[in-house]
Amino acid sequence: MSFLARIPAIVEKRLRARIRQLEQDPHLPQFSKPMAEPKGYRSARVGDWRIIFTVDVAGQVIHILSIGSRDQVYRQV
Repeated sequence: MSFLARIPAIVEKRLRARIRQLEQDPHLPQFSKPMAEPKGYRSARVGDWRIIFTVDVAGQVIHILSIGSRDQVYRQV
Protein backbone atom coordinates (compact mmCIF):
# COMPACT_ATOMS: atom_id res chain seq x y z
CA MET A 1 0.00 0.00 0.00
CA SER A 2 1.46 3.38 -0.95
CA PHE A 3 1.88 6.26 1.46
CA LEU A 4 -0.70 8.40 -0.36
CA ALA A 5 -3.30 5.63 -0.07
CA ARG A 6 -2.99 5.68 3.74
CA ILE A 7 -3.66 9.40 4.30
CA PRO A 8 -6.98 11.25 4.12
CA ALA A 9 -8.15 11.89 0.55
CA ILE A 10 -8.22 15.68 0.95
CA VAL A 11 -4.59 15.71 2.15
CA GLU A 12 -3.57 13.45 -0.73
CA LYS A 13 -5.26 15.80 -3.19
CA ARG A 14 -3.46 18.84 -1.75
CA LEU A 15 -0.08 17.06 -1.75
CA ARG A 16 -0.51 15.99 -5.37
CA ALA A 17 -1.49 19.55 -6.32
CA ARG A 18 1.66 20.94 -4.68
CA ILE A 19 3.82 18.35 -6.44
CA ARG A 20 2.31 19.47 -9.77
CA GLN A 21 3.16 23.08 -8.86
CA LEU A 22 6.72 22.06 -8.02
CA GLU A 23 6.99 20.43 -11.44
CA GLN A 24 6.42 23.86 -13.01
CA ASP A 25 9.06 25.72 -10.94
CA PRO A 26 10.36 24.17 -7.72
CA HIS A 27 12.27 27.32 -6.77
CA LEU A 28 9.33 29.74 -6.57
CA PRO A 29 9.13 31.07 -2.99
CA GLN A 30 5.36 30.52 -2.78
CA PHE A 31 5.86 26.79 -3.45
CA SER A 32 9.01 25.91 -1.47
CA LYS A 33 11.98 27.20 0.45
CA PRO A 34 15.57 26.05 0.81
CA MET A 35 16.41 24.18 3.98
CA ALA A 36 19.33 25.33 6.15
CA GLU A 37 20.56 21.75 6.54
CA PRO A 38 21.27 19.64 4.62
CA LYS A 39 22.32 22.04 1.89
CA GLY A 40 20.57 21.56 -1.43
CA TYR A 41 17.35 20.27 0.12
CA ARG A 42 14.08 22.14 -0.23
CA SER A 43 10.85 22.00 1.76
CA ALA A 44 7.33 22.55 0.45
CA ARG A 45 4.57 23.24 2.97
CA VAL A 46 1.06 21.82 2.61
CA GLY A 47 -0.77 22.67 5.83
CA ASP A 48 0.88 20.62 8.58
CA TRP A 49 2.55 18.39 5.99
CA ARG A 50 5.95 18.84 4.36
CA ILE A 51 7.48 17.59 1.13
CA ILE A 52 11.27 17.36 1.31
CA PHE A 53 12.99 17.22 -2.06
CA THR A 54 16.05 18.04 -4.13
CA VAL A 55 16.20 19.42 -7.65
CA ASP A 56 18.46 18.16 -10.41
CA VAL A 57 18.46 21.30 -12.56
CA ALA A 58 20.54 19.78 -15.36
CA GLY A 59 18.32 16.73 -15.62
CA GLN A 60 15.15 18.70 -14.84
CA VAL A 61 14.16 16.17 -12.19
CA ILE A 62 12.65 16.63 -8.74
CA HIS A 63 13.65 13.92 -6.26
CA ILE A 64 11.07 13.64 -3.48
CA LEU A 65 12.92 12.34 -0.44
CA SER A 66 10.20 12.42 2.19
CA ILE A 67 6.58 13.41 2.75
CA GLY A 68 5.21 13.60 6.24
CA SER A 69 3.80 15.63 9.07
CA ARG A 70 5.88 18.59 10.16
CA ASP A 71 6.80 17.06 13.50
CA GLN A 72 8.10 13.84 11.89
CA VAL A 73 9.48 14.64 8.44
CA TYR A 74 12.54 16.65 9.49
CA ARG A 75 13.74 13.76 11.67
CA GLN A 76 13.95 11.54 8.60
CA VAL A 77 16.27 13.83 6.65
